[in-house]
Amino acid sequence: MREVVEDIINHYSDGQLITHDWLKKRCGIEPLRYEDYGDVSKFIESYQMQQFQYMTITENIGNLMLKDYNSYFKNV
Repeated sequence: MREVVEDIINHYSDGQLITHDWLKKRCGIEPLRYEDYGDVSKFIESYQMQQFQYMTITENIGNLMLKDYNSYFKNV
């Protein structure tokens, strides 16, 4: 996680938007494909788990940036 935060600190300026696509890719979150599941309920469950994982990642990034870099990160 620290590497992601360092990339953000080094490549983005204050107030600059970081896209969800960039952040997901940088954190290794791949888009889900329904074809890989073949069942709506399994796909939805995996999608919800991935969303929870992403929310956890953004919260951890925000906490690390605030604690170690005195920077504020907001997920919108």
